[in-house]
Amino acid sequence: MSNYFPEAPENKEFKKEDFKK
Repeated sequence: MSNYFPEAPENKEFKKEDFKK
């Protein structure tokens, strides 16, 4: 899932939080 947001560190963090939910 590293390719989900290759150029979006902010989005990566958001996605990580979403997965934590």
